[in-house]
Amino acid sequence: MTVSTTKFRAGLCIASAFFPILIAAWNIHRDVAYSDWQILSNSVNLTAFLWLGLTVFHYRRTRTKNAAWLFALFPIAFAEPILLLCLWLSVAHPFARAKIKTPEKPNDAMTLIVNYYQRGRYDDAIRAAQDWMQRHPEDSLYDQIALCYLAKAAKDSGRKEQWIQEAVSNYDKDLEAHKMNTVDVELYEVGRGFESAGDLSTHDSCLYYGRAVNAFVQEVQFIQGDSYTAYGHTTPLAPVQRENQKALERVKSKIAKAGCKGAS
Repeated sequence: MTVSTTKFRAGLCIASAFFPILIAAWNIHRDVAYSDWQILSNSVNLTAFLWLGLTVFHYRRTRTKNAAWLFALFPIAFAEPILLLCLWLSVAHPFARAKIKTPEKPNDAMTLIVNYYQRGRYDDAIRAAQDWMQRHPEDSLYDQIALCYLAKAAKDSGRKEQWIQEAVSNYDKDLEAHKMNTVDVELYEVGRGFESAGDLSTHDSCLYYGRAVNAFVQEVQFIQGDSYTAYGHTTPLAPVQRENQKALERVKSKIAKAGCKGAS
């Protein structure tokens, strides 16, 4: 074993200790979200253990004080993996979950769902919505679940189409559960969801764009007139009508650009 080989291995150990932090910073820059199992199994953790393996190998080959000092880099190499472990415990551990107070009012449930969503904890947001509907069958939160699945699709390219299908399925459930009023914007909201599904999908964008167009067209009959009054508050309908028309024209343009069959 030459001196140059020893120095090269030592330098590699020092450099690799910083790989986990660099990868974590790059993932933050790309806005990467981890699912529950990815918090434990990911490139950050793997590179940390790679550093440990290299350092142990180098020390066993040299048995010198300089090689032993390389273990002082442990806090640097494992800083991010330890933080991810703490995050996993806070998300997955049953005792950690038990600390979250069960919402008692619809507004509390929505606040919890939105909080999870904004923090990228989409699975927790979905569970919170499902738990609320299980205890309150009269309330429909399928649209919130659909939004979470669309967010998962945007972050998880490997299972993107699966999450899109889940989102669309929940939008369908939302339409089935929703009781349309004389003035109602639910079809517009669902149409926007179908449009997002089309934007994300690799194989079925035309299908989802078509469903978005249908939703916007059907919405027109529920936003007729100049205004509507509910709970003592009068809301003008002109802005809603403009937004619905803009959405309809926008999706028709996307259909044409995508070359969908049957597009006019």
